Amino acid sequence: ISYDLSPIHTYQSNQDTFNLILSGFSNGCTDSKTQNLIVYDPFVDLELRQMILSDQNGYYNIVVEAKNIGSVTIESVDLIIHMPNSLTTKETLPNPLSANENIYYPLSVSPSSYVSINDDVNSFLCIEGVSINNFSLQDIDLSNNWICKNIEFDSLNLVSLYPNPAIDKFYAILQVPIESNITIEIIDSEGRLIKNVYDDYIFMSGTHQLEININELSQGFYFLRVSDNRNNIIVNRFIK
Repeated sequence: ISYDLSPIHTYQSNQDTFNLILSGFSNGCTDSKTQNLIVYDPFVDLELRQMILSDQNGYYNIVVEAKNIGSVTIESVDLIIHMPNSLTTKETLPNPLSANENIYYPLSVSPSSYVSINDDVNSFLCIEGVSINNFSLQDIDLSNNWICKNIEFDSLNLVSLYPNPAIDKFYAILQVPIESNITIEIIDSEGRLIKNVYDDYIFMSGTHQLEININELSQGFYFLRVSDNRNNIIVNRFIK
């Protein structure tokens, strides 16, 4: 029994507990509430869900989608970027990642998109996630802390967005290698869908200049997300 305003109790994990809350007031009135709770072990599980590439004048812009699918806050996440024919580099997410929180993070590093296809080695760009928490818990599943992409094959290419920042509209230059069903969306910094520009629309192979109206959007940072029926995904950031 506790008479504290904010009581803290320790329970054995993975067991049912019965909780009785009894409140009293100076005028003699009382109230109570009961509830059965199950206390689980805390666990940490960082998942790198996807890597999104766009080629900008011979260099890759990289956006990483990361999610905390554990039960405790991840205080710090290091992203270790393994680039073909280059040194390994590291970046750290700017904020902690709460339980069940999802984030799209644009890397500051921009590796060259040039790869030699006249050899017997496939070129992969890989990102490794390393998590740190206040409970000194180990990540329970390291298999989803890595994400890699083969960068030798032709795919969608979002050449440019202009003007950026934009006021009421901007233009996107999209290169489509083969006829594809393409979806184009605007999402905010938390990954929420704000506007569906094209939904599973058939684009012929070639270069397309698209005019995208953003007059109804509030000022801020957004992402233009382009995906096709071959599981290629590109995300570019823009500002209104």
